[in-house]
Amino acid sequence: MHLKRIQTVVCQLKMVISTWKRVLILFWKVSPWIVIGLLAFTIGLGLLPAMQIQVTSYVVQSVASAIYEKGVPEFVSAALLAGLLQGGLAILSLLLTSGQQYLQSLLQMQLSNVVSFQIMEKAASLTLQQYEDDELYDRMQRANRESMYVLLRLRWRILPLGGAHFDKR
Repeated sequence: MHLKRIQTVVCQLKMVISTWKRVLILFWKVSPWIVIGLLAFTIGLGLLPAMQIQVTSYVVQSVASAIYEKGVPEFVSAALLAGLLQGGLAILSLLLTSGQQYLQSLLQMQLSNVVSFQIMEKAASLTLQQYEDDELYDRMQRANRESMYVLLRLRWRILPLGGAHFDKR
Protein backbone atom coordinates (compact mmCIF):
# COMPACT_ATOMS: atom_id res chain seq x y z
CA MET A 1 0.00 0.00 0.00
CA HIS A 2 2.83 2.39 0.90
CA LEU A 3 4.65 1.59 -2.35
CA LYS A 4 1.53 2.38 -4.36
CA ARG A 5 1.26 5.79 -2.69
CA ILE A 6 4.89 6.56 -3.54
CA GLN A 7 4.33 5.52 -7.15
CA THR A 8 1.29 7.81 -7.34
CA VAL A 9 3.25 10.76 -5.94
CA VAL A 10 6.15 10.11 -8.35
CA CYS A 11 3.71 9.92 -11.29
CA GLN A 12 2.07 13.20 -10.27
CA LEU A 13 5.46 14.83 -9.81
CA LYS A 14 6.50 13.76 -13.31
CA MET A 15 3.30 15.26 -14.69
CA VAL A 16 3.88 18.57 -12.88
CA ILE A 17 7.50 18.73 -14.09
CA SER A 18 6.39 17.95 -17.63
CA THR A 19 3.77 20.71 -17.53
CA TRP A 20 6.25 23.26 -16.13
CA LYS A 21 8.77 22.29 -18.79
CA ARG A 22 6.23 22.76 -21.59
CA VAL A 23 5.06 26.11 -20.18
CA LEU A 24 8.60 27.43 -19.75
CA ILE A 25 9.58 26.31 -23.25
CA LEU A 26 6.48 28.06 -24.62
CA PHE A 27 7.35 31.24 -22.69
CA TRP A 28 10.93 31.09 -23.99
CA LYS A 29 9.76 30.58 -27.59
CA VAL A 30 7.38 33.53 -27.32
CA SER A 31 10.04 35.97 -26.11
CA PRO A 32 13.33 35.00 -24.47
CA TRP A 33 14.10 38.66 -23.70
CA ILE A 34 10.89 39.09 -21.73
CA VAL A 35 11.59 35.88 -19.81
CA ILE A 36 15.11 37.10 -18.99
CA GLY A 37 13.70 40.49 -17.96
CA LEU A 38 11.09 38.85 -15.73
CA LEU A 39 13.78 36.72 -14.15
CA ALA A 40 15.95 39.79 -13.49
CA PHE A 41 13.04 41.76 -11.98
CA THR A 42 11.99 38.79 -9.86
CA ILE A 43 15.51 38.29 -8.52
CA GLY A 44 15.79 42.03 -7.84
CA LEU A 45 12.49 42.03 -5.96
CA GLY A 46 13.64 38.98 -4.01
CA LEU A 47 16.87 40.66 -2.93
CA LEU A 48 15.28 43.99 -2.10
CA PRO A 49 13.89 43.03 1.35
CA ALA A 50 17.37 42.06 2.55
CA MET A 51 18.71 45.43 1.39
CA GLN A 52 15.80 47.20 3.11
CA ILE A 53 16.57 45.43 6.38
CA GLN A 54 20.21 46.48 6.19
CA VAL A 55 19.31 50.09 5.42
CA THR A 56 16.69 50.15 8.20
CA SER A 57 19.33 48.92 10.62
CA TYR A 58 21.66 51.68 9.42
CA VAL A 59 18.87 54.27 9.81
CA VAL A 60 18.23 53.20 13.41
CA GLN A 61 21.96 53.26 14.24
CA SER A 62 22.44 56.66 12.61
CA VAL A 63 19.50 58.23 14.40
CA ALA A 64 20.59 56.74 17.73
CA SER A 65 24.13 58.09 17.19
CA ALA A 66 22.78 61.53 16.28
CA ILE A 67 20.64 61.60 19.43
CA TYR A 68 23.41 60.25 21.65
CA GLU A 69 25.94 62.76 20.32
CA LYS A 70 23.41 65.58 20.80
CA GLY A 71 23.06 66.61 17.16
CA VAL A 72 26.67 66.53 15.96
CA PRO A 73 26.41 67.50 12.25
CA GLU A 74 28.22 64.37 10.97
CA PHE A 75 25.74 62.09 12.72
CA VAL A 76 22.72 64.12 11.66
CA SER A 77 23.84 64.10 8.02
CA ALA A 78 24.47 60.32 8.26
CA ALA A 79 20.93 59.85 9.59
CA LEU A 80 19.50 61.99 6.76
CA LEU A 81 21.52 60.06 4.17
CA ALA A 82 20.25 56.78 5.59
CA GLY A 83 16.67 58.08 5.35
CA LEU A 84 17.21 59.09 1.73
CA LEU A 85 18.68 55.66 1.01
CA GLN A 86 15.58 54.05 2.53
CA GLY A 87 13.40 56.24 0.30
CA GLY A 88 15.51 55.28 -2.71
CA LEU A 89 14.95 51.61 -1.99
CA ALA A 90 11.19 52.22 -1.75
CA ILE A 91 11.27 53.91 -5.17
CA LEU A 92 13.39 51.04 -6.55
CA SER A 93 10.80 48.58 -5.23
CA LEU A 94 8.01 50.45 -7.03
CA LEU A 95 10.01 50.57 -10.25
CA LEU A 96 10.88 46.86 -10.13
CA THR A 97 7.27 45.92 -9.37
CA SER A 98 5.99 48.11 -12.22
CA GLY A 99 8.57 46.70 -14.61
CA GLN A 100 7.70 43.14 -13.63
CA GLN A 101 3.96 43.78 -14.11
CA TYR A 102 4.62 45.41 -17.48
CA LEU A 103 6.69 42.47 -18.70
CA GLN A 104 4.09 40.00 -17.42
CA SER A 105 1.37 41.83 -19.35
CA LEU A 106 3.57 41.96 -22.44
CA LEU A 107 4.33 38.24 -22.20
CA GLN A 108 0.65 37.45 -21.73
CA MET A 109 -0.28 39.52 -24.78
CA GLN A 110 2.40 37.92 -26.95
CA LEU A 111 1.52 34.46 -25.68
CA SER A 112 -2.13 35.11 -26.49
CA ASN A 113 -1.16 36.16 -30.01
CA VAL A 114 0.96 33.03 -30.51
CA VAL A 115 -1.80 30.70 -29.32
CA SER A 116 -4.43 32.49 -31.43
CA PHE A 117 -2.12 32.28 -34.45
CA GLN A 118 -1.64 28.53 -33.89
CA ILE A 119 -5.41 28.06 -33.72
CA MET A 120 -5.81 30.08 -36.95
CA GLU A 121 -3.11 28.00 -38.65
CA LYS A 122 -4.96 24.84 -37.65
CA ALA A 123 -8.24 26.30 -38.93
CA ALA A 124 -6.59 27.25 -42.23
CA SER A 125 -5.33 23.69 -42.72
CA LEU A 126 -8.83 22.19 -42.44
CA THR A 127 -10.74 21.04 -45.45
CA LEU A 128 -14.16 22.49 -46.15
CA GLN A 129 -15.85 19.32 -44.89
CA GLN A 130 -13.89 19.43 -41.65
CA TYR A 131 -14.64 23.12 -41.23
CA GLU A 132 -18.37 22.54 -41.67
CA ASP A 133 -18.34 19.84 -39.00
CA ASP A 134 -20.20 21.43 -36.07
CA GLU A 135 -18.37 19.41 -33.44
CA LEU A 136 -14.92 20.32 -34.77
CA TYR A 137 -15.89 23.97 -35.17
CA ASP A 138 -17.19 24.06 -31.58
CA ARG A 139 -13.97 22.47 -30.31
CA MET A 140 -11.88 25.08 -32.12
CA GLN A 141 -14.01 27.93 -30.75
CA ARG A 142 -13.80 26.45 -27.26
CA ALA A 143 -10.01 26.10 -27.60
CA ASN A 144 -9.76 29.75 -28.61
CA ARG A 145 -11.91 30.92 -25.67
CA GLU A 146 -10.23 28.61 -23.15
CA SER A 147 -6.76 29.58 -24.31
CA MET A 148 -7.42 33.14 -23.16
CA TYR A 149 -8.66 31.89 -19.77
CA VAL A 150 -5.70 29.52 -19.37
CA LEU A 151 -3.26 32.29 -20.30
CA LEU A 152 -4.81 34.59 -17.72
CA ARG A 153 -4.49 31.85 -15.08
CA LEU A 154 -0.87 31.29 -16.09
CA ARG A 155 -0.11 34.95 -15.60
CA TRP A 156 -1.56 35.06 -12.12
CA ARG A 157 -0.49 31.63 -10.89
CA ILE A 158 2.80 30.58 -12.50
CA LEU A 159 4.73 33.82 -12.84
CA PRO A 160 4.25 35.06 -9.28
CA LEU A 161 5.38 31.67 -7.97
CA GLY A 162 8.92 32.54 -8.92
CA GLY A 163 8.68 35.82 -7.02
CA ALA A 164 7.19 34.08 -3.99
CA HIS A 165 10.05 31.58 -4.11
CA PHE A 166 12.66 34.33 -4.01
CA ASP A 167 10.78 36.38 -1.40
CA LYS A 168 10.89 33.48 1.07
CA ARG A 169 14.67 33.20 0.94
